[in-house]
Amino acid sequence: MTRQPPRCPSCGAVLTSEPAGAPLHCTRCSWRLISLEEWKKLPAFSQGYALYMQGSWQTSELKDEKNPYAKDSPKWIRFRQGEQQAMLNAQDGDD
Repeated sequence: MTRQPPRCPSCGAVLTSEPAGAPLHCTRCSWRLISLEEWKKLPAFSQGYALYMQGSWQTSELKDEKNPYAKDSPKWIRFRQGEQQAMLNAQDGDD
């Protein structure tokens, strides 16, 4: 069984990682993995959303990240809401 190349979650095209080791990106629709630096600048909700959607990609800079906010703080709650929205969107996409 041959391993299939990763596909763009937006348009289905094969993703590329050039130069070698660079974050995966799509040359058809410009989808890409977000950098850790970019992620840190996002609002809490968007951080949670991006982490859920991209944190499990092998070449993602987010793969070892988690909710950076104090538990039960307003930003922690917004982060969790972002994760939950991403989960719901991912489930809807599987139908």
